[in-house]
Amino acid sequence: MNGPEWLSGGSASGSEQLTRPLRVLIVDDSPEDAETFSTYLRGDPRRPRQCETLPLGELALERMLGDLPDCVLLDYSLPDMTGLEWLEQARPGCAVVMLTGLGDEAVAVAAMKAGAQDYLVKGRLSAETLRRALDGAVERYELQRRLAQANARTASVLASVTDAFMALDATFHVQYLNAAAETLTRRRAGSPPNPPLAPLLGASLWEVFPWLESHELGEQLRGAQRERFVVRLETQLSPLDGWYEVRIYPADDGLTVYFSDVSERRQAQALSLRASERLERLHRAGVALNAARSLAEVTACIVRQAAAVFGAVGGTLALQHLSEPVLQISDTFGVSDEEVRAWPLLPLAAPFPLCDAVRSREPVLLGTREEATLWYPRLFDSGEPHGHQAWAAVPLLRGDQVLGSLGLMFGTPQPFESDERTLMLAYAELGAQALARAQIFEAERELRASLERRVEARTAELRQSNRELEQFASVASHDLREPLRTISSYAQLLAGRYGPELDDRGVRYLNFILDGTGRLHRLIEDLLALSRVGTHGSTFSLTDTGALLDNTLKLLGTAIEESGARVSTQALPQVTADATQLGQLFQNLIANALKFRRAGVAPQVQVGAAREGAYWRFTVADNGLGIAPEHAEQVFHLFQRLHHREEYPGNGIGLSVCQKIVVRHGGRIGVDSLPGQGSTFWFTLPATPASLTVTGEAEPRG
Repeated sequence: MNGPEWLSGGSASGSEQLTRPLRVLIVDDSPEDAETFSTYLRGDPRRPRQCETLPLGELALERMLGDLPDCVLLDYSLPDMTGLEWLEQARPGCAVVMLTGLGDEAVAVAAMKAGAQDYLVKGRLSAETLRRALDGAVERYELQRRLAQANARTASVLASVTDAFMALDATFHVQYLNAAAETLTRRRAGSPPNPPLAPLLGASLWEVFPWLESHELGEQLRGAQRERFVVRLETQLSPLDGWYEVRIYPADDGLTVYFSDVSERRQAQALSLRASERLERLHRAGVALNAARSLAEVTACIVRQAAAVFGAVGGTLALQHLSEPVLQISDTFGVSDEEVRAWPLLPLAAPFPLCDAVRSREPVLLGTREEATLWYPRLFDSGEPHGHQAWAAVPLLRGDQVLGSLGLMFGTPQPFESDERTLMLAYAELGAQALARAQIFEAERELRASLERRVEARTAELRQSNRELEQFASVASHDLREPLRTISSYAQLLAGRYGPELDDRGVRYLNFILDGTGRLHRLIEDLLALSRVGTHGSTFSLTDTGALLDNTLKLLGTAIEESGARVSTQALPQVTADATQLGQLFQNLIANALKFRRAGVAPQVQVGAAREGAYWRFTVADNGLGIAPEHAEQVFHLFQRLHHREEYPGNGIGLSVCQKIVVRHGGRIGVDSLPGQGSTFWFTLPATPASLTVTGEAEPRG
């Protein structure tokens, strides 16, 4: 942006210069301070000023993208950034005065270095001080801008002079050359140091530089002269010791040729390209190392990726032994079997690069065969090293732990510059990380295998135990039923034949026997039913739960009639299930609804089903006693009862059987209930493609 017009140095008079309003952007989050500064600046009758106020640095940065103000009055402490951060991001093309309440000289110096023209403390400001500071900042900025322009022009001129150029006539004779061209031409082959300039002036270019006849530059010179077109090319001029950018401008009377030495740039580009290629190879190696999991995969990957990253023709990975001071060869490439057999284990004290790298925790670099022979003569104990001309050994460090070292062999001498050393350390770090991950992976795999073996063994034990328990329950129940039947039969005979002769106590005792044998018989039958859920179940098949419920209600017809219950059903689906066990499930849940009813209240039972994702959710709801929420899980435990047997008979097994049936079918079971408000027992069954239809709604029963 150009400076303010009243400082432009034009022909306008001083009074005209002062009539142009000075545009000021105030960046301050304090409305009071901003208003005070605006009042100070607008209240000067000698010079008009326009003030704009913004509270945030981000807003001011956006504002600077448009028409720039003449000056920015910048608060050092903004809510979203400091004044120094704002200057760094904005790099404003106008004057800046920093304002703060700190009065810190270090901040003032930092503000000036960041581009501010002045620095003021808020608490010491007066209107006149602010006006003078503002005007002075604008003037200093304009002077700095003009000085920068002058310096830029000077630099441009100097830069143009640094190029070597010469003027050639139509016959390619040298008519003029500057000092840079004079220096350049002194490099021509066969010239003595500092030759006189006279022989080149007026001489033919082809005579001075005969090699141009066969060089592409010679063709371009003739083409530019013949076709009258501008030529620009970069070419290597070996006789002039480097790469040059050459620009050829044709004219009516000859050519003007400019030479710029770009050897350093080309060398830097070559180095940059080489570094980029190496970083790309390092990245690919890192990806490969990350993909390796087992220790064998990682060790093989480390030595083989080294060939791609460094161009090595051989490599050896030696890992430190866990308990002994030796290195163990883990993997190699480009190394003979004889060499590996010669040194399968390397004592850490042995005079080898791999060992020295571990001991010193620093790379060992041997750039030539002579250097290797001098420092490590035992490298050649196993015979001729297969044409290897350079060696390197890099420690694999993981924090303070040395995991081992990586040895590399090269087919040509290596300079091993600093960037090469840095690259080797970076690769070694990747290798160490991969080794650490592999060790963790191996430990986890071994732990998983151990756990799987233990789980399999424990599962087998549990299966065997379950089989034995089920067999025991079946055998015990069968063996118990026979004497129980005998006791019950004879107790009934006693009651029929001798009952009238017994006194009240004898009758009561006999009733105890009959009641106990009845309860024991029911308990045995319930235990047998529980044990048979997982062992005596039928094959799953497509089952019409509506028809199944109808059969269940017929079996419960007497209990429904005696209780005065009313059972209603909704449309029920078809599911793939064990029909016998599913009928037992419905029977147990509806029987419980009839049994646990409130006194004087006829049972109301509703059976329904609804689709929930991949499952059917069945519900059996009643208006009975209800269950406290803290007992909602307890009721499914074996032998768990919430009421005395005298009030509600039973063994506490029925709901356990229900739960076992539902689990066998791949579902869940639960209850939603509150005391005195009835219960809703629910269970889920998988909805297979063959079980998506529902049956018609059944008639209410009762």
